[in-house]
Amino acid sequence: MTKEPAPLPPPAERGIAWRGKVPAQKWMNFYTKVVARFVSAPGLELEVQLVVPPSDGVTQTKAEEARSALRELGLNEDLKFK
Repeated sequence: MTKEPAPLPPPAERGIAWRGKVPAQKWMNFYTKVVARFVSAPGLELEVQLVVPPSDGVTQTKAEEARSALRELGLNEDLKFK
């Protein structure tokens, strides 16, 4: 009588991670084409860093508008001036 081979173990669960710069003009596409596939994944993390160079002259009004928008989104509204 021949012995049947042992069943293969289930594949190990794996996650993915990516780090890179997304041009401002492409970030909506990045969300739609990449992030949206994983929005229901428990534990999904997305970290964003926004840096506006001083040469672009961030006015107090623009800073307040950004704070207000962050607040509306339920995000930390603490802006750092450089």
